[in-house]
Amino acid sequence: EIGGTNCVVLQQDASMGAISTLVVRGSTQGFMDDVERAINDAINSYKALGRDPRAVSAAGATEVELGRRLLDYARKQTGLEQYAITKYAEAF
Repeated sequence: EIGGTNCVVLQQDASMGAISTLVVRGSTQGFMDDVERAINDAINSYKALGRDPRAVSAAGATEVELGRRLLDYARKQTGLEQYAITKYAEAF
């Protein structure tokens, strides 16, 4: 069950190969077109991130990583500065 929806998950042994097939079902053709477009976007984004080391993740990944590193830095600080850095990191 994913998000309240029953689903079937098929797993393949890695020794069988690296190719996968996605089976997607939907109620209308318009919905299926949107799902297909979203899957294609996700696959192409993943491929682009793997090819070009200058590419960075989107959807807030940079901000999440900055916040995580600031929290690590804040834990090493002493005094009132620690609280300010922690709150700034949480704002990310």
